[in-house]
Amino acid sequence: MCKDGFEFVSYSSPTAAVLQEIEALVESVEGGTGIVSAISFDHVLNCDKEMDCYFLAYAGSLLVGAATVFAPKADEGEIALCVRADHRRCGIGSALLAHAIEVLDRHRVASRILICDAKSVSGASFVRTHATTELFSEYTMGLSGGLPANVEGDVAIRVATDADVPRMAEICAAAYGDPMAESRQFIETSMIAVQREGYVGSVGTDLVAVCFISTSAGARSVNTVAVDPRFQGRGYGREFLTKILHAQPRDGLKVVLDVNSTNANAFRLYVRLGFEILSDIRYYRV
Repeated sequence: MCKDGFEFVSYSSPTAAVLQEIEALVESVEGGTGIVSAISFDHVLNCDKEMDCYFLAYAGSLLVGAATVFAPKADEGEIALCVRADHRRCGIGSALLAHAIEVLDRHRVASRILICDAKSVSGASFVRTHATTELFSEYTMGLSGGLPANVEGDVAIRVATDADVPRMAEICAAAYGDPMAESRQFIETSMIAVQREGYVGSVGTDLVAVCFISTSAGARSVNTVAVDPRFQGRGYGREFLTKILHAQPRDGLKVVLDVNSTNANAFRLYVRLGFEILSDIRYYRV
């Protein structure tokens, strides 16, 4: 698709060379600004593997804009985008967003969410034009000052196995309020994802907690932390996560996690463990 001298293309699974182009674009946009584009490179968890989730804009051979869709749920897609500073106000962002929404409509994804760093002035302007309602923030938090003090207690941790998947799905469905089938699919996909390892925590014979650790070149990310609601309020979540952190290699990678601003209990837990807010990504209905 071409518009006003720009060429627009989309992919469900781009080549390594295209991914490098996107990474270079993101680096050029984010570099030195302290602003996070929130462009997602981890689409293995997308519910529909055939759906295009990378949307690119070229001026000749130069990649000048990109949007991605992260859609681990069948009914919701998160759209992030970035455009080179010298190509803004040319309609590129609007065209990328429209293209992403068109694909989500085609795949019957009813809920479309635009995400934007709260510090981005140009992003705020874009949001005012294209979004309707601010929903919440997602804080990326980083562990500062070293690991929290290890704890002794009743929670035993281990690497998750395929046999744990049904119980892991039950815990996540109960903790997050998601449909069981959706949680089961998410856990199954997470278990086979590259550079992602699942952990479970048990108290006696009861499996009570779940999380995943994703490792990249720059960081170790804690994902999908969930404690069975029947066992919450007893300190098991703090003990579980502390032991998970101590089980990771001492390789110098920074440890990060994301938390929804509406999840006050989890936010307080992460602060007590020594995590600090690194970025504030706002979520908007479009």
